[in-house]
Amino acid sequence: MRIDKVYRKVYNIITGTGKRQTESEVSRMTCKVWATLDRQTQLQLFAAYIAKIKAAVKSPVIGNGDIFTVQNALDMIKQTGCDGVMVARGAEGNPFIFREIKATLANIHYDAPSYAMRIAAAIDHAERLTKSRGDRAIV
Repeated sequence: MRIDKVYRKVYNIITGTGKRQTESEVSRMTCKVWATLDRQTQLQLFAAYIAKIKAAVKSPVIGNGDIFTVQNALDMIKQTGCDGVMVARGAEGNPFIFREIKATLANIHYDAPSYAMRIAAAIDHAERLTKSRGDRAIV
C-alpha cells in the first residue's frame, strides 16, 4: 500500500470518518505513518497524535519521546491522556529517573540519590558492561 493511502486511512480512522478497523490494523498503519515523519514534524505532532490514538483505541497507550525529567513525563501524560510513559535517552546518565517518576505519580516523597549512590551505580554499570562485553566495553 502506498504511504499516501496509509496516511489517509490513518487520518480517517483517527478522525472517525473512515471505516472501522481493528486496533492492530490501526497500530500497524500508524507505525508506518510515524516512521515516515521527520523528527521536527514528529515533535510538533507528537502529543496531539498520541491523544487521538488514545481516544481511538481501548488498548493501553504508552507515550514516548523526549522524556528527560519527571516534568516531561507529567506533561506527556497530561497532554495526551496516555496510560504511561517510556523513557529511553532520558535514562542515560540518570538511571534513577524511573524511581523519581514512579514516586511522583504515586504522590510519594522522593529523595534524590546521594553522590555516593550515583558513584556506586556508575561503578556497578561499568562492572556489568565489562562482564557482558569485555574490557573494551568501557573507557
